[in-house]
Amino acid sequence: MKAGKIMAIVLSCVLAASAFAGCAAKKSDGGVPKTKWVATWGSGMRKDFTDQLPKQNSFAGSTVRQQIRTTVSGDVMRLTFSNQYGESDLVIESVHIAKLKDPASSEIKTKTDTVVTFGGSESIIIPAGETAVSDDIAFSFEALEDIAVTTYFSDVPSTITGHTASRCYIWTKSGNHVDEKELTDAEITSAWYFLARIDTLATEDTKIIVTFGDSLTDGASVTDNIFSRWPDELARQLKANEQLCNYGVINMGNGGTLLRWDMARFERDVLNTPGVDTLVVLYGINDLSGKTEDISQNIIGYYEEIIEKCHENGIKVYFGTLTPTKGNTGSHYSKLINEMRHTINDWIMTNDQADGYIDFASAVASVADKDMMDEEYVSKWKDWLHFNDNGYTKLGQTAYDVLKDELK
Repeated sequence: MKAGKIMAIVLSCVLAASAFAGCAAKKSDGGVPKTKWVATWGSGMRKDFTDQLPKQNSFAGSTVRQQIRTTVSGDVMRLTFSNQYGESDLVIESVHIAKLKDPASSEIKTKTDTVVTFGGSESIIIPAGETAVSDDIAFSFEALEDIAVTTYFSDVPSTITGHTASRCYIWTKSGNHVDEKELTDAEITSAWYFLARIDTLATEDTKIIVTFGDSLTDGASVTDNIFSRWPDELARQLKANEQLCNYGVINMGNGGTLLRWDMARFERDVLNTPGVDTLVVLYGINDLSGKTEDISQNIIGYYEEIIEKCHENGIKVYFGTLTPTKGNTGSHYSKLINEMRHTINDWIMTNDQADGYIDFASAVASVADKDMMDEEYVSKWKDWLHFNDNGYTKLGQTAYDVLKDELK
């Protein structure tokens, strides 16, 4: 394993430990009632799965153990399952939640194993196009804890609703094994299936930051199971700060998407996230890909629409500057694309409509060539577009350095 990757893992562990300490210090005042529902985890749902589905097991008649990492502590959970894109019923026979022993293993801490119900029943049928929210389930957990949601499906639609890049292991095994300590010989994939969001009751001062973007927010090229996407790093930094421990981070990045497409999911994934207080947007580089005419004003127009909708709903908005792509091996760099990127970034850093900006571009740019990413941060694919673990960590630290002085 390379030294940089080892350092990223060590940093993740150190910050997670310090986050628990910071949160514990803040919680010591005690006695504050939890009356406000907020999201502690969530992911943008989609339907265009390709090779992220299990090859050896069908979902129907199988147990799927999915891991999530919380960003707000709580004593109660309610789970949202989505069949938004399905054309037939989704039939869930049983759901259990438990604390996961380790992100790289399906083993749960059996003493925490808890049954999830829907209207008092362990089973539920979710019609095509619908979502279902569980009963309130008593379950105590900390921020940045790894939770296993284990579901036995008896029937699923042919079109899967989920998220194609979990960046962590998901285990599928034929048969009903929802209460088993470990799913031995399970098939491993890295996508979330049907599980859309988890909410918890929190104190009134708890606030949520939603990050909205494409694969650069979704974390393409990160190492599985170490949670090194930049929103993960932002969450760790916030939790380590006793004064900002009340903030959670919900990553609504969706790889391979365009801003002009995803204005359609904006209400679902941003405005409807419980507790959302602040939005950070890093979006638009895919819209520029392959373009032969200037569309920079179109992107700025979408940004202005986002600002208007957020401010109408009392949400603060911060835009991240589009990061450099010179050297890209695909269609994300040309002289025109770079000029459009600069035009958009200039607007981001000078407009008086948004609440602020985060200069991601400068943070990862090469000193020798500002239009090119520093080699230290380039993805494992060497595509000069995505980042490696160090690059995403750098973006998360950059976001934190700005927001720590802005958030209250």
